[in-house]
Amino acid sequence: MFHQQDDVNVSSEAPGGIKKHRGPNQKNWAMEGREKLLWNRFGLPKGPRLKVARFSRFLGILAKDFTLFPISTPDYRHFNASDNLERAWNRVKETIDWSNPWVASLEGKIKKRVKSKLNERWKQWKSELRKKWYKPFMNTPRRFQKPNDDRVNERQWKIFVANMDKKKHQNSKHQQKKSVSKEDEPINRDSNICKCRS
Repeated sequence: MFHQQDDVNVSSEAPGGIKKHRGPNQKNWAMEGREKLLWNRFGLPKGPRLKVARFSRFLGILAKDFTLFPISTPDYRHFNASDNLERAWNRVKETIDWSNPWVASLEGKIKKRVKSKLNERWKQWKSELRKKWYKPFMNTPRRFQKPNDDRVNERQWKIFVANMDKKKHQNSKHQQKKSVSKEDEPINRDSNICKCRS
């Protein structure tokens, strides 16, 4: 039910041949107070459509907030140990109208869905950063330069890159171990012999 629309890169030719890009989403959710949404019994928003899209974008923006979800954190499960996830939920909770008893009864399910969506969006954000700003500069010092994006904290970026370098190094060592262990395996010479009845 959530719609993916974060950072859509819509390009159009402007006069003079300069490409224009849409840029990052701006918060336009709950600007005038709490928002009323319709929810299904599983805790997913189902309407009105425009509000669901805005809510989804709001969660994407929240997942990219480096004060709540640092990219230097190696695993989303670490947020459960800190209060970051609870602070994020409180920010979301403050934007939803809970006056309907049905909606209030779904709070636990909604919270679970929101946390799941934040996890998904945070991972997607890290993947985006890796693809745009780490991989193209992988073996150069340029990879440590902070991306030209205000949503990225410089200190967190350097830790993120160091973690990626470490991961890359571990993966190459693992591949080497695999190839060495295959070389050590005895070859079964009988495997190529056709066992036919005569």
